[in-house]
Amino acid sequence: MFILLFVILGLFSGAILASTGMLGPFLVPALMLIGFNSGVARGTCLMSELLITIISVVGHSKTKNMYTRVILAFLPGALTIALGANISIKFDELFMKLVIGIFEVVIGIVMIATV
Repeated sequence: MFILLFVILGLFSGAILASTGMLGPFLVPALMLIGFNSGVARGTCLMSELLITIISVVGHSKTKNMYTRVILAFLPGALTIALGANISIKFDELFMKLVIGIFEVVIGIVMIATV
């Protein structure tokens, strides 16, 4: 039964990612709601995003759908991911749940406000 839940969650996550370009704001809370701690949820989400990114980069590079200047502009921010991950694992689980919840609410408000 648990495997079926993961398959359904994976299919739903894929549909969300394909339509919005975002996986983390859905997958992290979903994994936390079914019992995973925030560290495992974030790590699992990041690994799945890495695999998806590799596949996407290959596809987009074939269609010449990428701008090198934009990629280079975002590169310093992407390199800080390791720093952020190392800092976040030092925080208490309850604090991380609070931060993730607030982040989700803020994203929702911004998305609604920009409609």
